[in-house]
Amino acid sequence: MGDRVDRIYAYGISIAAGSFECVDCGHRHEHAEPGPLPPCPRYLDSTHARAAWRPWRDRADHPENRSAPLR
Repeated sequence: MGDRVDRIYAYGISIAAGSFECVDCGHRHEHAEPGPLPPCPRYLDSTHARAAWRPWRDRADHPENRSAPLR
């Protein structure tokens, strides 16, 4: 299989509900309803260069995926 590519979503993009992790600091956010993704509550210009979220459930360390092999 090919290499896995992480999907990332910029702050403010409208998206479905789900679990997300800040690309820059790892803070986790539960997005309860469809709509725009908020900025990370830890956001600082100096530490959040990418200003985006990635789906957390896609990651092998999410509790629902603990038995999933790392690629």
